[in-house]
Amino acid sequence: MKVAIFTDTFIPQVNGVARTIGRLADALTKQEIPCMVLAPDTGLAGDHGYPVYFAPGLDLPLYRECKIALPSYSEICNQLEFFKPDIVHLATEFSMGLIGLKYASSAGIPVVSSYTINFPQYLSYYKLGLFSTWAWKYLRWFHSQCHKNYCPSRSTLQLLEKKGIQNLAIWGRGIHHHNGVTTVNGYLYVLTYRNLRPVHNWISVKPPKAKPLQD
Repeated sequence: MKVAIFTDTFIPQVNGVARTIGRLADALTKQEIPCMVLAPDTGLAGDHGYPVYFAPGLDLPLYRECKIALPSYSEICNQLEFFKPDIVHLATEFSMGLIGLKYASSAGIPVVSSYTINFPQYLSYYKLGLFSTWAWKYLRWFHSQCHKNYCPSRSTLQLLEKKGIQNLAIWGRGIHHHNGVTTVNGYLYVLTYRNLRPVHNWISVKPPKAKPLQD
């Protein structure tokens, strides 16, 4: 199993999503599951044991710690043609997430997503609440195309259900360690039940059962 992770924020940026994706990539690598991270250029240097593709980007006006990626779709396709992922994980719904969604659709491979940023709440915080209705319409469209949508808590799942988003599951940030083994049950579920080969052909180590975060 090979995993392509699309995210609009990544280490060394300091926020929950960046840290979570960094830990996820580290954990997959330790479990010998090849992964590739595709993100805006964060200035990350050094070898982290997995390939990283950095797209050019601009500072996000309302959140300057992050960037708006300006990716080249053709260049990303070239990168992934060499990597050949079996599943795409969309960690964010912005430019990198859209590119990942387009790639997964054109390549005909499964796609899962994480709901990690309460974008409508950010709009309210910056006194742009009148755009919240549009934001929820966009989020419903985006997540309706994913085979699974992971969220960190029961309360978040209930909120998304009320907003009409389906195919939800609690994943508790997606990472749980037990004797160095990372929980990848979500990936394996999608790969197995989307008319692909059985789980035992994808991975030889059975991951432990994930424990959801408590609200």
